[in-house]
Amino acid sequence: MFVFFKVERSQNLVYIAIAIFIIILIVLTVIFSSNQLTQAYISHEYLSNGWIDSGERNYEESFLGLEKQATFKYKIDESYDTSYPAFLTVTSIKTIFMINEEELLSKTIEIINLASKEKNITIDKDSKIEGERILNNRHGTFYVIFNGTYNSNNVSESIKIIGETWNCPISGKSVICIGVAQITDNY
Repeated sequence: MFVFFKVERSQNLVYIAIAIFIIILIVLTVIFSSNQLTQAYISHEYLSNGWIDSGERNYEESFLGLEKQATFKYKIDESYDTSYPAFLTVTSIKTIFMINEEELLSKTIEIINLASKEKNITIDKDSKIEGERILNNRHGTFYVIFNGTYNSNNVSESIKIIGETWNCPISGKSVICIGVAQITDNY
């Protein structure tokens, strides 16, 4: 039996540690490179009837960049006409594992509740309507609709809040759209 070189046990452990480190590095490289977020937005050609891109953008990353989120905001241009104020947010979410639809709808309702408290909107929980539909691109969506009241300057305005969610399996992202519109004018 030929022995070209003798390797000590401690050297074996070093080689094993280096091999494990290289494997982990390769796995992380694959994960990070495949975790690009394609952002959902409304193209300017589809913005009409007073809707404009407000220019507000919010980008977030967590878990070392493995989870990403991008939010674009749109609104009715006040100079368009005397229509009531309305706002729309489109949020794209990319996680390691795609969020299931029920969890995504729950997250949407949670966002609506938190934002309503921040904006002094009271949500009528009894008015909640949930459903699902199929878009033209064959994505199945889930939606929730609430009535609400905005209280400001001793005047109450009726508000309609709509949240809609869907997953895009090809891009591996989830989308949450939330629209808020004033539907009365009591000033």
